[in-house]
Amino acid sequence: MDKGKSTASRGYGFLLPGGCLYSKSNAERKRIVIAYLDAVKQSFPDAWADSDAESYSLLQTAGLQIMLGLLPDAMQRCDFSEQFTYTKETFERQLKPLTESSLLGQWRKISVENALSTQGRRKLLLGQ
Repeated sequence: MDKGKSTASRGYGFLLPGGCLYSKSNAERKRIVIAYLDAVKQSFPDAWADSDAESYSLLQTAGLQIMLGLLPDAMQRCDFSEQFTYTKETFERQLKPLTESSLLGQWRKISVENALSTQGRRKLLLGQ
């Protein structure tokens, strides 16, 4: 990450014009983010429960960065498949392909560390 750059300039411009939460009220923004994180929790229960990050990386900075970075994509999938409905259940359905993917090995620490181990791999994984 570039020091001195805001989160928005690194790709998390959710509240900027054109961002996935820009046109939403504060109450809607809160509800959507909570529903999304509840869906992540339900989709990856073992990784979510590992708050000390002994075996999983989901609750570490890189893991949360990846999952928050997927929020706009999850919302877009809900737009197309769930008639613009953003609930825990709709997010769970849209995260299902990710839970079935071996890309991050169910957030096992070794898998995530390997995927983020070099700048090239980080750029590939994070789309930066």
